[in-house]
Amino acid sequence: MIGGQSNLIEKRSKHRQYEFLKNAQSVINADIPKKLALEFIYSNVPQKRMRATLEENLKANPQISQKARAQMRSCYDWFQDFTTGDTFVFLYEPGKGTSLVINGETRGTIPGTEFMKAVFTI
Repeated sequence: MIGGQSNLIEKRSKHRQYEFLKNAQSVINADIPKKLALEFIYSNVPQKRMRATLEENLKANPQISQKARAQMRSCYDWFQDFTTGDTFVFLYEPGKGTSLVINGETRGTIPGTEFMKAVFTI
């Protein structure tokens, strides 16, 4: 095709691929690549505060399974003290699992979909 027309067709095709994602729960349950990225704007966020924040979120979401809660808590050892500009990313890849990436370094991966669903629920 001439110019950007083939690009337009490709973009439309990608959009249709995800048309079934009509609400938050369908996005959470979908076994598709996902990314939740945070960039810190505060100069001092201790590891302990990150743990406490995730615990608050787990308490606020009783539908999260005990297995996923245990998996979330196993990630706490991968945390660090954070400062302005640090990045904290949960990256889900179907067939592989959910990785925690801090400042571009993969700290670990939890296999399966249950943990991914918990991450994207909170």
